[in-house]
Amino acid sequence: YVSYSKPLKLVSEELLDVTHYAPIVSSIHQYIHREKDLMCGWLDVQETSFTEERYLIDAIAKEIKKNATMLVIVGNGGSVVGTEAILQALNIMPNNEVKIVFTGNHLSGSAIQAFLNQLQDEKLYINIVSKSGTTFETLVAFRILRNYMEMRYGDEAKNRIIITTEPNTTNLLNKIADLYEYRTLSIPTNVGGRFSVLTSVGLLPLQVAGADIESMLSGACAAQLDLMS
Repeated sequence: YVSYSKPLKLVSEELLDVTHYAPIVSSIHQYIHREKDLMCGWLDVQETSFTEERYLIDAIAKEIKKNATMLVIVGNGGSVVGTEAILQALNIMPNNEVKIVFTGNHLSGSAIQAFLNQLQDEKLYINIVSKSGTTFETLVAFRILRNYMEMRYGDEAKNRIIITTEPNTTNLLNKIADLYEYRTLSIPTNVGGRFSVLTSVGLLPLQVAGADIESMLSGACAAQLDLMS
C-alpha cells in the first residue's frame, strides 16, 4: 500500500483541481495540432505512414520472409516496446515462419553471449532502431551483432542489416550506414521514439510478423477522426 497523502499536502488545492485547466484545454489542443514540428508529428503519423517508405518497407519485409528464419530487433525503450506490445496483443507470433526477437536494452556480457548462442541455427536479418542514433546500449549490441553477421555472412552481411533512425542527420548510425552501405528506414524528426510504432519502427517487424499493416493504419485513421469529432 502506497500513501500519497503527505506529498499531496505539498501541492496547492488549486493545482489539484483539474477544472482549473478547463479554460485553456482548447487552446492547448489547438496549439499541439498547429505546432506539429514541435515533436507532435505522432498526431497524424498514421496518415503519412501510408505513403512514406511503404513500398520500401513492403519490399524489405518480403525479402526477410523469403530469406530468414529470424529477425533481430536491436533497440531500447520506446523504439521497441510499441512493437512488442502489438505483437503480444495480436498473438500472431506463434504461427509466424519468421521469429522476431529483441535485444539491445542492457550491457550484460553473459546475456549477450547467451543471446548469440540462440542464433546459431537461424537465418538472420538485423534491424537496428534508434532515433538519435546514439543510444548506448543499442550501439554496443549492434557492434557485437555486426561482427557476428560479418563472420557468418561475409560481404552478404550488409544486405541483412537494416538501420532505422532519424534521416538527414549526421548521427552515428547514419554515418555507419553510409560507410557500410546498409539500407536505412526513417523515423520522422517530429515523432518521438515512444510514439513511433506506426512509423517504419513498427511497420517493418509487424509486416514481417504477418500483421495486416494497411488495416492497422486505416483503423488508426478512423480512430483519429472519431476522437477529433
